[in-house]
Amino acid sequence: RVIITRNGHVWIRAGNLWQVFAYRGTGKTWLLETIALVSAYGVEALGLRAPEVSRVLYVDGEMLSEDVKGRFKILADVLRVPRQLGLLAKSNLTIVGGDWQEEYLPHVDTPEGQAAIEPFVEQADLVLIDGRSSLFDPEGEKDPTAWQPAQDWLLSLRKRGKAVVMAHQ
Repeated sequence: RVIITRNGHVWIRAGNLWQVFAYRGTGKTWLLETIALVSAYGVEALGLRAPEVSRVLYVDGEMLSEDVKGRFKILADVLRVPRQLGLLAKSNLTIVGGDWQEEYLPHVDTPEGQAAIEPFVEQADLVLIDGRSSLFDPEGEKDPTAWQPAQDWLLSLRKRGKAVVMAHQ
């Protein structure tokens, strides 16, 4: 199943694992949030289009919840997401922030972190992870064996037909 096309070419399909890498402050979050809105609401932006709407899970591990919500509101307004499909209405977009729970969200490459977001992952076609440094064990940056739990989880999402886009700096 095709999730996103860009200028008529398949860009993201079910089972794809993507990583967006750039320096801090260059717009990775804006890009992932734009992909989320294009996928969930069928709007077009940056040449991106969704042939059909998808159920999207956006997991943020870095920004304050107010900032995440504020950015999505700005983008929803700019992209003209219809108000009846707004971010507070029942929609195809689920947003989970690292600080939205009583306890901070555990790393998603741990059984505890996976259990915390699994109900949302189960419902999603596209999982957006922002960002790798805050949501995965940072030792995976230095030690390939420490990355194995993250790789196993990401490959399990692929096997389940989930498309994943992860931001990393």
